[in-house]
Amino acid sequence: MLAFKQDVGEALSQAMDYFDALIVTKAAKILRKQMGEHKRACNGSFYEDCIEDSVPSILLQFVCMIENGADIKSQLRFCAPKTDLAMAQLLQYNCYAKYKEGTKTFRHSKDHETPLPVFIGMSTNAKTRNWLMVEILHDHGLSISYEVSAQLGEGNHSFSEFGKV
Repeated sequence: MLAFKQDVGEALSQAMDYFDALIVTKAAKILRKQMGEHKRACNGSFYEDCIEDSVPSILLQFVCMIENGADIKSQLRFCAPKTDLAMAQLLQYNCYAKYKEGTKTFRHSKDHETPLPVFIGMSTNAKTRNWLMVEILHDHGLSISYEVSAQLGEGNHSFSEFGKV
């Protein structure tokens, strides 16, 4: 170590980056497994706890830790604000089991549809009747597709209370 002091710092730095990458990889595998096993399709109607039920609790805890801090005091102080619930729902909604090589668009699994993208698609469609806007939101992973929002909008689904939650 004394003979190669200038090389040791760089080697230790690269080792720490690799170690951090391994930890992130393990966390991602754990989260993806839980997200894949969590099945809860949103059918266009919303009930009191549908937001919390739409994502695995471990995903919500992880998002809270990223946004508010990993210590216990931060978790108790901030709980799960709307922003954390929204981010967790979007992660759950956009989590695919498999990516097919060469595919430009991906079909979101109905089992992973969460209330937020359903609400955004349906409310945007209802207020604007602009299919292009709904599709742009869909392309960015923020909304269900225009086709799905139009189909859901044909029924008597009540989602006006969702925006107040």
